Amino acid sequence: MNKKILLFECNIFQKNQIIGLSNRCGIEVAAFDKREEYQASLGVLAGLSKNHAGNITGKNTTGKNTTGKNTSGKNITRKNSTGKNITGENIAGKGRTLQPAVQPLAGPMLVFCGMQQQDVFDLIDAWNKAGIPAIDHKAMLTPFNAAWMPDQLYRELDQEHKKMH
Repeated sequence: MNKKILLFECNIFQKNQIIGLSNRCGIEVAAFDKREEYQASLGVLAGLSKNHAGNITGKNTTGKNTTGKNTSGKNITRKNSTGKNITGENIAGKGRTLQPAVQPLAGPMLVFCGMQQQDVFDLIDAWNKAGIPAIDHKAMLTPFNAAWMPDQLYRELDQEHKKMH
């Protein structure tokens, strides 16, 4: 997977700065401004096929390879905006897949794809030196979150952010 950043619901000023600096560093940016644009899992939005969205290999902080798979063919259940359950097969399952209701994000979010941890630190340092305002909700695409919808990752990051601050 090429180095890529998924950028969600960022203001135009910040978005243009992030795209410009990231492209100069050889990193592609896929920007999603509206909920209608990100009605797929993070892995699919990153450019992985539906069949490979849960199969990602990366290096953990010890430098060892980690590989994970989604639960291909098993049912997933999510709650829609009314609190009712929506059940359907995941993106790698067989047959018709129901699209869960993706909630709009409460703020901007970044997902780093195909990048090593040091690449991310270097890029964030470059953004800081360029005066690009920080985005609190950011994560790396992993075997564990590749099958997640963007709103699910945002909620997880929001909970972590609230615990830390």
